[in-house]
Amino acid sequence: MLRKKTGVQRLNQYAESYDDYAAIFCKMAHRLLLATERQDIKPLRILDIGCGTGYTTQLLINRYPEADVVGIDLSPGMLRVAEEKILSSAPLTFICADVERFDLSVLGQFDLIVSSGVLHWLLDIQVAVNKWIKLLTSGGWLMVNTFGSETLHELHKTYLSMEQQMKIKPTRHGCTFPTSKAWHALFKKANLIQTEVHECWYRAEYTDCQDLLQTIKCCGESFSENGTGLFTQCRLLQAVQRKYNEAYTSNSGVYTTYHMMQMIGCKP
Repeated sequence: MLRKKTGVQRLNQYAESYDDYAAIFCKMAHRLLLATERQDIKPLRILDIGCGTGYTTQLLINRYPEADVVGIDLSPGMLRVAEEKILSSAPLTFICADVERFDLSVLGQFDLIVSSGVLHWLLDIQVAVNKWIKLLTSGGWLMVNTFGSETLHELHKTYLSMEQQMKIKPTRHGCTFPTSKAWHALFKKANLIQTEVHECWYRAEYTDCQDLLQTIKCCGESFSENGTGLFTQCRLLQAVQRKYNEAYTSNSGVYTTYHMMQMIGCKP
């Protein structure tokens, strides 16, 4: 729960500027929209889990203007931004709640449930996915985008290298993402039909390592289990930034890799 709490605090803090840093999540949203086009579905009710500032929600509203859309998110700050910017003539409801604790059954059933960049925050992903499937109508679709284990591998490698060099006990910096094999296994247990699992790697560029770290932070994904003193943490951060800027240069500054997974399936 600590990771969720820390993430929500950061999302609330940076909600107003979140969209300026969320380019990778926007790409995920468009991949979801392409998935709906491939399956040629026509949902009457849509649930957007982890809707954030509503980027995916607005895309779905634009594509399905007559659909009843519900968005749920844990961050009240993000939902305030969504409520202010989303345009819809059809029924639209936002709920501020923890999707793992909230009784989703009170919302009724849905023809389409989507989620982007949320699964890795959940305490029990399989249990959550199974609950979502129960909300689907027969023939309804579940479509999720998430990150694979190779996401930000350059940054993790740099942290490990610097910790070893400075004789600091190695710790994980940032979220841990399941492997591609683990995501495949999870979705195979979901008892859906017409399942598809797609993965791709996207290289994003930033001005420098500090710009990358700020982006991660503003998207609520940054946290550290490092228990060293503040002075040591500052020295480590400075060393990581210097090393990263030297090792992963690009035309625009530096680069990093996002390993993106997309999983879709239909309820029999």
